[in-house]
This record gives sequence, structure tokens and C-alpha cells, in this order.
Amino acid sequence: MVTHCCAVFLIAAVPVLASQLSQVKPEEATRQVQQRVGRLDVPLDTNDLIEDLSEGATFRFEITPKLPLFTFKIIPDVRDDENGFPQSTVLGIEVFKGDSAQPLQSLTGCDFGEMETPQRHGDWFHTDDINFDGYQDIYLMTNWGATGNQNGCIWLYNPATERFEYSTAFSQLSRYWLDPASKTVRTFERGGMAGDVFTANRYKMDGNQPVLIWSENQDWDDSRKQFHCVLQERRNRVMVTTHETWGSDSEPACQLPLNWFRSANEKRE
Repeated sequence: MVTHCCAVFLIAAVPVLASQLSQVKPEEATRQVQQRVGRLDVPLDTNDLIEDLSEGATFRFEITPKLPLFTFKIIPDVRDDENGFPQSTVLGIEVFKGDSAQPLQSLTGCDFGEMETPQRHGDWFHTDDINFDGYQDIYLMTNWGATGNQNGCIWLYNPATERFEYSTAFSQLSRYWLDPASKTVRTFERGGMAGDVFTANRYKMDGNQPVLIWSENQDWDDSRKQFHCVLQERRNRVMVTTHETWGSDSEPACQLPLNWFRSANEKRE
């Protein structure tokens, strides 16, 4: 009797379920089957410190809600060190739009041959709207170190050509943090003296070009055994020194606030 009742219930429920599904709007159905974004493959577990890219990698990102998702396939430059440990980097990057099986383009302009093996679990390939135009751009970390310094290659999405275009100017920036409220980019590069030697810059956008508007540079004067800090600001299209001060052999002359190293979306520490 119980089995019979269950069967009757299921038979009766099928038309109702079908009716409900038929009433789902197309955009709601799309959301229900939305594809996963981020890294799609499982990283190889062969090293605790660096990423093993000997089998490549695949990422999928939303560049803008108005367009299909883009898939990026990392073609590996397979290498091993003298001890046989994986040291593979990137040979090329193919870009696919939506469900297309044919590449839209291959990312060019970056000197992949100078790339270091990525840090394990690092955010070495990701998107950022670095020029604040409403479209996500592509970042590939090419160099990193224990000091926290990072460098990478950046491709800006061009909605006119529907392609990603390599940006020499943005790729020359050191490690960066975004401030969407002011539409500025902050960068920081650490030198010696336990990080007390550094350069911090702030850029605004002029089209697709970063323009330096503020800089703080602190170095060490060995002849005076003192830290030397120089602040500059852009005035009338020229960078001018607005403050200069000397510290001591133990006290820095200037120090950045901690919130300098924090993006508004907390994407990277």
C-alpha cells in the first residue's frame, strides 16, 4: 500500500514539476546552470612551495555580465631542475569565449621566458579591473620573492575589438592595490634594510594609461647613516617635491599607513 501511494504521488507530481519548469524565465534558468568560475582543474600536488604546471592549467572568468564567460588555457613550458623537480612555467595562453572550441586569441606581448615558477596556492593568474572601465583585465604574475615584491604581465580587455591587449605601461607596475572609489592604483616595491627602503606610488587613469600622481621614496644614505624620505606630487602635469626629511640610523624618515596595502575588495593581502 505504501509503495502504491508513493508511485501515485510521483506520477501526479511530474506534470506539476514540468509546469513549474516551463514557467522559469530564460535568465533564471541561465543562473541555475551558471558555470563555475576560477580555476577549473585540480593543481598537481608535487611541491609545497611552487606550482607544478607541467600539465598546464585552466581558468574561467567573467569579464563583464554582458558577455559569455571566458576560458583561459595555460600551455605549459615543461621544465625540471637538475634534481628532477618540476620548474614548469607558461609557454602560452589560449583564450576561448563562451562555449567555443576554437581559441578567440592567444595572449601575446609578455616575455614568458623570463617567468619564474609560480608560488603554490598563490594568486598568480587572475582578473582585475585595473583601469576601472567596467571590464575585467588579465594578470599573470611573472616574478615574486620573499620580500613580497611582485611583477607581472597585464592584458586589458578592449570592448571595441573584443580582445585582450597587452599593456606595457600596466605591466611595468610593481605589486599593486586598487582603490575603485578614487579610481587610483597604489603600488609598493620593497628594497633592503628590512623593508625600510621602499618606493610607494599612486596612479590615476588617463585613458588606458596609468599616470603617476603621488610618490613616496625612502632610501638609506650610507655616508650620513640616515634614512632619507622624499615625497612628490603631480602639479601642473609635473612631479614636484613637496616634502623631504631625514631619519636616523634606527628610525625611518617616513612610514606608510597599513591601509596602503589593502584593496577595497580585500582580494589580495
